[in-house]
Amino acid sequence: MTAPTTRETADHAELARIEALLREHIKVDASGLSPAVVRHFVFGFDTAASALLSEIAALRGEVDRLRTAVSKSNEEICQSLGKALGYPWFKDDQANFPGSTETDGVCVGDHVAESIADEAARRLTQAERQRDELRKALEPFARAAEKLDGLWSEDDWRWNDSVRSGVTVRDIRLARQALANQGADQ
Repeated sequence: MTAPTTRETADHAELARIEALLREHIKVDASGLSPAVVRHFVFGFDTAASALLSEIAALRGEVDRLRTAVSKSNEEICQSLGKALGYPWFKDDQANFPGSTETDGVCVGDHVAESIADEAARRLTQAERQRDELRKALEPFARAAEKLDGLWSEDDWRWNDSVRSGVTVRDIRLARQALANQGADQ
């Protein structure tokens, strides 16, 4: 065994002094714990537990606030989309919803914002497809109307003979204008 170095000896002596000080001031009971230390830990635990309970209460309040906000947002989205999609109004069914008014909104049933948004997306996609099909079908007529409009004057008998053609100048011009404006509001 080697002899301790000066540093080790000094560390050992310091440790012995601290240990003696602790033994002098901290009385240990049969469990090996000092009642003063136990009281300190219990007080510290009580303080920490109280702080944690306060934090839990604050977090529960925040969860309730967020839950209410999400619920309100979901309802507003459902009402907006439900109205746009033509869902039935509560006010229109006084037999089942007596006293309901326009402020009660539309009946969306078990839907949530996501399911109504899916329905809106499907309808929008279908409407765009139908619009494109109609546009494709009407384009030849618009081109023909444009040619005829250039060939015949406005008071030409052919424009005014709607019995024979079934179409008036106004009809052709409105159709051509509708095709030209189609999609302008997107």
